[in-house]
Amino acid sequence: MLLAYWLTAFLCGAGVLVVEMMAPRALAPWFGQAHFVWSNVIGLVLAGLALGNMLGGRLADRRRDPALLGALLCAGALLVALAAFLTGPVARWLLPEALPLEVAYPFLRRGSFVATAVCFFPPVLLLGMVAPFLVRCAATRIEELGRTSGLLYGAATLGSIAGSFATEDLLYEALGTRGTMVAAAGLIALSSLPLFWSARRRAAAGLVLLLGATATLAAHARGVRAAPFGAAAGAPVVAIDSRYQHLEVRRRDDLGAGTLVLAIDEGHDSFQSLTPATGELTGGFYYDYVNLLALDSIRDGRLRVAILGLAAGTHARQLLALAGPRCDLSIDGVEIDPGAVALGRSHLGLPDDPRLRVFTDLDARTFADHARHEYELILVDCYARQSFVPPHVASVEFFAALKRRLVPGGTVALNAFGYGASDPVTEAIVATLAAVFPEGVVVASLPRTANQLVWATRDERARGPDAFATVEWPVALQDLAASLRAPGQWFRATAASGQRALRDGDGWFDALQQRRLAARATAMLAAAPEPP
Repeated sequence: MLLAYWLTAFLCGAGVLVVEMMAPRALAPWFGQAHFVWSNVIGLVLAGLALGNMLGGRLADRRRDPALLGALLCAGALLVALAAFLTGPVARWLLPEALPLEVAYPFLRRGSFVATAVCFFPPVLLLGMVAPFLVRCAATRIEELGRTSGLLYGAATLGSIAGSFATEDLLYEALGTRGTMVAAAGLIALSSLPLFWSARRRAAAGLVLLLGATATLAAHARGVRAAPFGAAAGAPVVAIDSRYQHLEVRRRDDLGAGTLVLAIDEGHDSFQSLTPATGELTGGFYYDYVNLLALDSIRDGRLRVAILGLAAGTHARQLLALAGPRCDLSIDGVEIDPGAVALGRSHLGLPDDPRLRVFTDLDARTFADHARHEYELILVDCYARQSFVPPHVASVEFFAALKRRLVPGGTVALNAFGYGASDPVTEAIVATLAAVFPEGVVVASLPRTANQLVWATRDERARGPDAFATVEWPVALQDLAASLRAPGQWFRATAASGQRALRDGDGWFDALQQRRLAARATAMLAAAPEPP
C-alpha cells in the first residue's frame, strides 16, 4: 500500500513542477517574462500550495478516503488542462486592445497577477491538498508517522526534480507550452490510479487510464502543440515557442505595405527585426543608421563586423546588400535564440551567405569574453523584455572585453533605446562606455525614433557624423547622414567625475530601467484623455 502512495506522490510532484515551469511560458505571449511575471507566478503557486496543504490536512482528518483523494487529483488535472487554453481569453479580457508598449507596464504587472490567479491558482490549490492527505491515508500507526511523511514528501520532491528535467529536456521542445501542460494534466490524472486501485475502485481506475491516454494523445495533436498568437501588433503570420521565448512573425502594414516584423513574447507595438516588402532600408528605423557606421568603418577594402543580438538578421541582411559590394565583408552574428534565426531564414529574408557566420545558443557576453577574432565594427543590439538592456552586456567589464576584440581604430556601437538624450538609462550606458573609451563617445539621436546610436573608437577619437565621407554612398544613406548632422542631433561625451559606471554585480541598472518604464507609463497615462 505504501508503494502506491509513494508513486502517487512522485507523479503528482512531477506534474506540479511542470505546471509551475510552464505557467510563465503560457503567460509570455501576452504579459512577457519580466521579473514581476515570475514573481506573480511563484508567489501565487506557493500560496496555492500552502492553502491546499491546510485544507487537505483538515479534509483528511474528517475523511480518510484514498478514492476521494483520487477524485481531487482528477479535478486538479482537468483544471490544469483547462489552464493551458484559458490564458489567452483571460489575457485578452484583461489587456486593453492595441496597448502601446510605453504605457503597458502597469497593465502587465497587474494583469499577470490576475491571470495567474484565475488560470493557475485553482489547480495548484487542489494539488496542494495531496501531500497531507496522502500522509493521513498512508500512516496506520502514530509511531510510523515521521517515517511515512518523510518517504512521501521525499517522493514528491524527487518527482519535482524529474519533472524539472523532463520539461526542459523532453517535453517542452517536443510538445510546446500547451502540449506540455496537457501532458502534465495526464500525468496528474495517472497519479490517482494507485489510489483508486488500492481502494478497489476498478471502474474509476479504468476511467483514469482512459483519461491519461487521451491526454497523451491530445498533447501530441498539432493544434495543441501549436504556439498561440499573443498581444503583438499586426496581422499574424507564424508563431513558435522556442527554448528561450515566444516568437511571432507579424505583418505590419502601418510600417509599410507588406512589412514583416519579428515580435518577442508580449510584443505589443514593439519588434526586434523588420523586413520591408521591397528594398533593404526600413524607412528610417535605427537599423538603417547602423549602415553609416559600417561604411565609415571600411579600412583598406575590408570590413569585419560582429553583431551581438542578431535576432532575425535585419542588420546582417542590410550589411550584406549595402556594404558587401564595396568591400571584403565578413559578419559574425551572435543570437542566443536559434528560433529567432530560423524565422529570419524562413520568413524575414535572412540569406544563407558564406560571408555570414551565425552563432546561436551563445550569450553575447560569452562571445565577447572568448572570441578570437578582431573586428572593425562591433554592434551591440541586445535587449530583453522589449526595452531592457541586460546589465551583463552594459558593464565596464563587458565593454572592456569588446575593446580587446577591436582592431586599432575599430568601433563599438550600441543601439540605446530611450526617451531623449537626457534619458537616465542612456546616460548610464554612455557613462559606462566612456569609462572604457577615454577618447570619448558619440551619441546621435535618431530622427523620428526613440533610439540613440552610441559609439566609441579604440585608441582614437570617434568620428562624428560631420566626418563621414558620404560622396560615394547610396543617396538614401547620404540623406540619413545629413539628418544626423543637423544642429543638436548629436554630441560627444567623455567620462566625468560623479558619473556612475555600471560594473558586474551592480544591481542598480535593472532598477533604473524599471523605474524609467514605470515613470514613462504613468506620465503618458496621466496625459491621455482616456485609458488606451
